[in-house]
Amino acid sequence: MFSYLSNKLEKVVDYLKGVEHITDESMQKVVSSIENALLESDVPNSAIESFIEDLKKRCIGTKISKKLKADEFVSKQLYDVLVDSLGGINQSNKDFIYLKYEEHKKINTSPFTIALAGLQGVGKTTAIGKLIHHLKNKDC
Repeated sequence: MFSYLSNKLEKVVDYLKGVEHITDESMQKVVSSIENALLESDVPNSAIESFIEDLKKRCIGTKISKKLKADEFVSKQLYDVLVDSLGGINQSNKDFIYLKYEEHKKINTSPFTIALAGLQGVGKTTAIGKLIHHLKNKDC
């Protein structure tokens, strides 16, 4: 699923090749293509609307350095919005689940519950297997 979405988003940014300034008009074709790609990937409408609004805020009217091309700039902004919408990258919470487990273990002896959600085929079962292996190796 992610490879399909990735391929679609790569093609979307190609619309901006040769564009010097990003305007509402130049972003319109990009935005509609992104919307279609996300809809085809079963992303909820509310998430798509939020994603598109964040992308527009970052791109439209922004002055781009002469060293950078419009398609490269939008590609970077697309990546940043995608990362932010998926929860961001926070190095301070790198081992968050392990820390929560240790905290729980001090207070409780009951099992520790972890809820995991995701679309079909994105690796939920694999992630749980890796998490179990990680927790076993830490002698939890």
